[in-house]
Amino acid sequence: MASSLAPASITLGTESQVITSQQIDPILNSTYAIKGREVSINLDFQPNGNRIDRLRFSFSSTDPNASGYFNYLGIGVPYSSLDLFSGTYLIPQKNLISISTKTGQKIWELSDFFNPKEFDLTNGNGS
Repeated sequence: MASSLAPASITLGTESQVITSQQIDPILNSTYAIKGREVSINLDFQPNGNRIDRLRFSFSSTDPNASGYFNYLGIGVPYSSLDLFSGTYLIPQKNLISISTKTGQKIWELSDFFNPKEFDLTNGNGS
């Protein structure tokens, strides 16, 4: 098993903006040394112009023995309820949310599948 002698880095960015860069320490050459390192990045950011066409993830190191991979990658993108297409949406949380509809659309509460309730958004409280 080869060891990594130089630090590596993982960079997250867009076409024109570096969002974050995380350094990973090298792995020492020893029988009982750590055999891998884990990096977790959890952040919010505001893209230039409120638009992203492409996210870029990169791993780099000057050491030829260094390697990296993504075991789990999760990305959340906020979306306005005014831009939703017709369909069924499930929000599995108890937090209060703000929703609104386009003309001619309705919002239903389906906690009891056999007794759906239409929300009346005209009075401001959604009941």
